[in-house]
Amino acid sequence: MLRVLRYSTDAVWRLLLLFAIAFSATLVACGGGSGDFIPPATPGTPSTPSTPSTPSTPSTPSTPSTPSTPTTPPAASSIVTGTAAMGAAIANTLVTLKDSTNKAVTATTSTSGAFSLDSSNLTPPFMLQVSLPSGTRLLSVSTDANVTATINITPLTDLVVRSWYNVQGRSADTAFANPATLAPPSPAQVRTMAQVVLNNLQLAISANGAPVTDPLDLIAKPFTADGTGIDKLLDNARVTVRSDGADLVLTAGTATQTTALAFSTTTSSITASSSTTSGSVTTTVQSTEVVPVQGTQLTAIEQISAGMNAVATAINTKGTNLAVADLEPFFDASLLDQGQTRTQVLTRMVDDFKQGARTISVSVDRVLSLDLTAGKAEIMVRFSQTVGGQTSVERSPNTFVRGSDGQWRFGGDGRIGQVSVQAEGRRNQGTFTGNNGPSVNADVRVPQGLVTSVDISSTLNITTMQPGSPEVQSTGILDVFFANTGPLTPPLPAAGTPVTFMLNRTAGGTVSYTLPLNAFTTELIQVTTPTGTTIGTGTATVAWTLPTTYAVERVQLTALVFTGDQTQGLGFQCIVETLVAANATSGTIDIPATCNGQPVLTVNLNVSTNGFNGERSMVVYGLTKQ
Repeated sequence: MLRVLRYSTDAVWRLLLLFAIAFSATLVACGGGSGDFIPPATPGTPSTPSTPSTPSTPSTPSTPSTPSTPTTPPAASSIVTGTAAMGAAIANTLVTLKDSTNKAVTATTSTSGAFSLDSSNLTPPFMLQVSLPSGTRLLSVSTDANVTATINITPLTDLVVRSWYNVQGRSADTAFANPATLAPPSPAQVRTMAQVVLNNLQLAISANGAPVTDPLDLIAKPFTADGTGIDKLLDNARVTVRSDGADLVLTAGTATQTTALAFSTTTSSITASSSTTSGSVTTTVQSTEVVPVQGTQLTAIEQISAGMNAVATAINTKGTNLAVADLEPFFDASLLDQGQTRTQVLTRMVDDFKQGARTISVSVDRVLSLDLTAGKAEIMVRFSQTVGGQTSVERSPNTFVRGSDGQWRFGGDGRIGQVSVQAEGRRNQGTFTGNNGPSVNADVRVPQGLVTSVDISSTLNITTMQPGSPEVQSTGILDVFFANTGPLTPPLPAAGTPVTFMLNRTAGGTVSYTLPLNAFTTELIQVTTPTGTTIGTGTATVAWTLPTTYAVERVQLTALVFTGDQTQGLGFQCIVETLVAANATSGTIDIPATCNGQPVLTVNLNVSTNGFNGERSMVVYGLTKQ
């Protein structure tokens, strides 16, 4: 019989997430890399710079005049600079810049691929093109509204630009021929498109030491074509762009990542399907996001982002003076989120954020769906907090609704409790071992007495969940329904596979929620410290390994402590978490002596690593309390 083992959803992070969800041509490259780029199947015809007119012959004066002293032309008041490279520098090649009115200026790259263009009297946004003798053309675009700017031209900038137009069913080459009739993306739209690309580059960025942290760094961060940093990333990237999609192949140390991008002009969305292998382990990811190509879509996203920023500002500046009234304007009055009303959500948020000094930030990571007619949006929110010099990041899907006043506010998930499903590479250590491998967790937590059982409808080998040890929270006791599939054998369920939870209510009737499965990885991490099977009260040191087939955005260290037999649902469970950095391989955590006034009998040390696209590896280390 499969032993039921719980993983942490940690109380502190759930409180913090109440905020996070609150917002309203092949070239051989240098350095041994491939650095390839394959142009679109049907490229447009580049514009040809006009031929300078022949100066007229001056008349011969009767008396020779004294030649004047040559003067130096005045320096340009505005300049666009950048580097053109495909890993190897694109040297001695024509670069053309066009502004939004179709005015053009040209320059020739140096031997290092560097170029400088006089942008005086031009009107942003700009589009740039470099044309290689092979016929390959690479495009780039402005990332801001400034006349003076850094705009690099690489296969990655070309991927950003062509993807932007292709998702609309339009040609980027036609747009470059006359930007006045087919406008380039605004800076906000460039950021959205660059974020799509950046999400799929994280492992290669880390492995190649590329200093890219912001999506716009892919275009606007200065670099030198010397085989290091961004140039090394280009060495290890091969891009193929088509009108209906693109392929991205990356080398990241011992790992190889292949990503297929599919464009939908119907929904103006991009689906990224990625597979990464390193030796015998594999990580697969699939995600779909909406690209706000219309002005009304962009306005909605900007309003949601402004609301999130306003709340972050209130929390960061108010400190211990933070009040519920400071946050109420950004939450829908009829909100129901994880079984809590707006008043309950805000009260918990205020109580938590008033406890100690921390700095938070929140932003739109990606748009999962956007229905302007219904006034509803599903947004993946990126939430980070810094406490005591340590920063941790969490991404969470959230619902926003547009009110009768036209403002977007957090609308809650509409659920009567906490419901989650997670695919992970799982390892069990300590007092229980075995059952290691890729598996799925199903987890439901509801106010005590509200639900009798939970049924699961999916391709997973989980059918019905009974309540286990109840969880103690500051707001009350929660019934916990949890199950793990145990190791799954290939073929693994695809990312996005729907899992339906049917909550059987004590008062009668059933409530159903359907959630998509996240990414799958067969890569397992492990705890290297401790090595025994017992633990005492007080500070414990834990050490672990990190994965190699996906980039880690967050490491979570938690302790679940139990006062009874967790497999029989006896006693209580409490959760303790400590904040650790994303690249941490060790940390300390405090083990309490009691939970809900009863002695702790067993402890599960949980370490999870979470990737940028939903990847997750997990260790559960079981210990007996001394």
